Amino acid sequence: MQAASMFTAKVALKVIEVTTEDRLNYVRKMGAAIKKRLKEAGEKNDRVFDVRGMGFIIGVELALDGKPDKRYAHKVREFMLRRGLVCSLVGPHDNVVKVSPPILIDEETLEEAINIIEEALRRAKP
Repeated sequence: MQAASMFTAKVALKVIEVTTEDRLNYVRKMGAAIKKRLKEAGEKNDRVFDVRGMGFIIGVELALDGKPDKRYAHKVREFMLRRGLVCSLVGPHDNVVKVSPPILIDEETLEEAINIIEEALRRAKP
């Protein structure tokens, strides 16, 4: 266990080292753009209850008739995983798809990820 803790600490220190004000501004700007796009995608999907978050920690809450839709959340996550995008399901009902890209991600890769999320919301079968 100690080796894992040391590794985690070294990674955290490296992230802190490369985190500049410019990078934080990029995260704020791109995080807002991601939320905007996912909210727009949610307008075409009656199961998207809410899109929220800050920076690169974004949650897409899925519900059906106002009730948490864990089953659909699992389908969306499965769809994303098949396309190479990893996410978590969070919340008391596991119905919030949590997207948290690394802060050092480049814009092209981020664009690919957003496209996968939008596609999952469109095509995952409830």
